[in-house]
Amino acid sequence: FGAGDWNFTRLVPNTIIRLLEGKQAMLWSDVINYQREFLYVKDAVDMLIKLMGVTENNSGESVNLGVGSVWAIKDFIHEIIGSVTDFCSNADIQPEIEVKIKDNHFHEIPKQSLDTTKLKGMIGELPKLTDNINLCIQKSIPFYLDVKSGNAIRKW
Repeated sequence: FGAGDWNFTRLVPNTIIRLLEGKQAMLWSDVINYQREFLYVKDAVDMLIKLMGVTENNSGESVNLGVGSVWAIKDFIHEIIGSVTDFCSNADIQPEIEVKIKDNHFHEIPKQSLDTTKLKGMIGELPKLTDNINLCIQKSIPFYLDVKSGNAIRKW
């Protein structure tokens, strides 16, 4: 996750934009306790750059990018709410989550996480920005403020 994600159906962009519009964060009832690993985009880029320096002898191998931080979806949304509230201290941020029931259930795996053993063996210590979720979310907010005001520009 991070600034520049134009897919507003994803959890982070959708939640930030809804909060900035004065709406409640929204969550589908069937995923409220699902667990996922979230990775801040700068950490992912840092890992890829480090991997480029060590992949000559490991060409064609797959590697999981992650930092080992697994979150329940509802807890991660509460982190987003807190981060947006801290960043936009004068805004009217709705602290509650609107839980909706899907008409058609797309069944996902309830608990997903990554094994980063191979990654650590290849690049050593993992980047740590993602460990400070509040900071990472706050670094993403200005982009979504620009989206909301119509000033965001696609740079591709």
